[in-house]
Amino acid sequence: MICRLFVFFMIFSVFGWIFETVYGMLYTGKWENRGFLYGPICPIYGTGAVGIIVVYEMLGKITGGYNLKWWQIFIIAFVGSFILEYATSYLLEKKFHAKWWDYSNLPLNINGRICVPASCLFGMAGLFVIYIVYPFTTRLNGMIPPFIMEICALLLMMIGAIDATLTISALTDFEKYIVEVSDAIDEHMEVFMENLQERKEESAKKIEEERERFTLEYAKHRLSGIGKIHLKATLRVKSFLYKVPDAMRANKYIEQAKEFISKGFK
Repeated sequence: MICRLFVFFMIFSVFGWIFETVYGMLYTGKWENRGFLYGPICPIYGTGAVGIIVVYEMLGKITGGYNLKWWQIFIIAFVGSFILEYATSYLLEKKFHAKWWDYSNLPLNINGRICVPASCLFGMAGLFVIYIVYPFTTRLNGMIPPFIMEICALLLMMIGAIDATLTISALTDFEKYIVEVSDAIDEHMEVFMENLQERKEESAKKIEEERERFTLEYAKHRLSGIGKIHLKATLRVKSFLYKVPDAMRANKYIEQAKEFISKGFK
């Protein structure tokens, strides 16, 4: 039972990644990895799909085989996506100080974490899972011997664990990088301002130009020493929320760094 659900979790996670990637290409006109992990996996989709299957089966047992109506399935998926997306967004934000999605520009949103239009789409996805995917996976499960399913589950678990380790390591390293860059900029600007006291004719514009020049130069220098696999993991983040002295300026530096990464360190 657990092995079957885990295999389906990974399959749905890959399908979710495909959906997100295709949507991103249609929306932005360019390819980008839209998942949280380094590989082609979006765990939130796998969690949602397996969750609706588990609820559907549990309710079926409790009610003695009673089949839920389509609108009941829609409501379960709708409410479930509300809870799942909000909790996932909150935990990722607290852990990594970053956002992987932001619904702030959509109507009926709560803190940009969830919104009614997106949850409606998840509600329809729940119908697709129960009426189309679930019957197929049930037949497939009956055709595959249990030991084969266990082997598949172990292999997929190993791949997922490696992917998660790489991603978490990348984001942890990037947080250290952001703090280091912020500290280096502050130290450099303190020295620059001390020298400026002796040259009163320097303008505020000159100070900002120096900050921008040093930031880009130092960011390139630091990024060149970080592995490309780790750096690419940061490209999937929507925005960062690191608590450095000047958060808005820091986010600007991060976006410059991400642009530098995406151009292949040129």
